[in-house]
Amino acid sequence: LAWCAYFFTDPLIRWVTVMASLGLYIWVSYAMVQWVLEFVRTHSEFESDFLLKPCIAIGLILAFAVYGIIYLASMTESITSVQERILYSCMNLGVNLVVSLVFMQITTGSYHDLLIITFLSRDFGFSRQVAEAAGGTPFHSDLEAAAWGRRRS
Repeated sequence: LAWCAYFFTDPLIRWVTVMASLGLYIWVSYAMVQWVLEFVRTHSEFESDFLLKPCIAIGLILAFAVYGIIYLASMTESITSVQERILYSCMNLGVNLVVSLVFMQITTGSYHDLLIITFLSRDFGFSRQVAEAAGGTPFHSDLEAAAWGRRRS
């Protein structure tokens, strides 16, 4: 919507378009903050992504606020078009890098949690420790013995 302001020649219509866009940004940001508060209230602090998901949502709100400041500075001719492009490029690089790293960490944390739950819910017998303590065969197969570099007794 704010991008459409460039197509209007009347300054009043141009600024009404920009202010409408700003109002929608504030409304959506409020909804995102409400989601963050609900997420924090309903999720366990022991989850791997407990802080990452809320932080990425708040970070996106702040990133788009900086984009908006750059846009407004450009519209009021406080910065040149070259400065605007440099600022947008730096923001794009920084935001994309941080968001990619956070999403990678969220995915990795989810897989880690899945592995931990899988291993903790499986019933592993203590036959190996019992067999070793009794002086018996600690390995169940020749392949397992080879993996440990020992001979099966």
